[in-house]
Amino acid sequence: MYKYLILQRLSVKGVNAQPAWWLVGAPGPVTYLGFAQDLAIKLDLEDKNPAVAIVMHDWSLRAEDVDWVIRPHQFRAAALINNDDYASGSRTLAGQPTVRGDMVVTVIVRIPEEQPIDLREVERILDTGRLAGGSITSHAFSAKGPFLQPTLEQVRRYVRSGFTLVDREDLMAAAPGKDPLDRFLAATKPPLKDARLRKEESEDRTSWLTGYAAGWLQLTQPEQRPGAREGLPHCFVEQLVGLGQFVSLREKPPQFWSLQRKNSQVVIAQPID
Repeated sequence: MYKYLILQRLSVKGVNAQPAWWLVGAPGPVTYLGFAQDLAIKLDLEDKNPAVAIVMHDWSLRAEDVDWVIRPHQFRAAALINNDDYASGSRTLAGQPTVRGDMVVTVIVRIPEEQPIDLREVERILDTGRLAGGSITSHAFSAKGPFLQPTLEQVRRYVRSGFTLVDREDLMAAAPGKDPLDRFLAATKPPLKDARLRKEESEDRTSWLTGYAAGWLQLTQPEQRPGAREGLPHCFVEQLVGLGQFVSLREKPPQFWSLQRKNSQVVIAQPID
C-alpha cells in the first residue's frame, strides 16, 4: 500500500522547454522522476526511485506567438563538453538555440505507506529547489498542511484542478508511416489549416497532445570527465521522445510514471496503474 506526497503548485521559472533538439514542449515524466529521485536521496527514503504523477496548472513558453508561429526567445549560451562547442574555435559564448518556459505544476510522489516522511525537510528542499533546469520561486506546500494523503481519491479531491500527463502510444501505432518520426508528426499534425479556426477550436479544450522526454539511449560507456557535475561518471546519450496528452483531472485521475531500465542502453519512463 502507498501514501501520496503532494508537492502543491510549484511555480518554476526558466525551465528547459526543449525535450529534444527537434522538439519544443513542457518537461516530460523522466524530468520529474529525476527530481523525485533527488528528493528521495535527500530524505533518505528506502525507495530511491519513487513513482510520480504530474498535474500541470499553467505552462507558457518564453516566446512570441506570431500568426500561430512560435518564435522562442534566444539566449547566448554554450556548455563546455569538448573544444568543438564554441563559435569559430574560440571560447566565447555562441548563439545556440535555447527554448525556455515557465510553469505552475503539482508533483505527486508515491511512497510506501510505512515510510516516515520529514515534511519540514521537504518544505526546506522546495524553498531552494530546482526542477527541469528552472528555479522553484514559490510553492503552496507547508509542513503544517494536509499534503500527505492516504488514497488517490483524496489526492484528486485535494488537488482539484489541472491536467495530468498520460501516454498516447496508441496514437503513434495508429498513425500512417513506417518511420517512428513520421508517425509522431502524423499523430500531432493540426487538423485545421486556418489559424483563426484553429484558435477557436482551442478555446474550449480539456486536453492537448504533447511530445515529451521519455528516457534515453546510452551511446558511450560512463567514464570520468573533467567538469562533470559532482564528479559523477559521464556518458553521452540520445534523448528518447514519446507522445503524451495532458488531460483534465475532471476526466482522469492522476497518471503515475516510473523509471525502468529496459536493457544495458535504454532507460525509459513508463505509465503504471
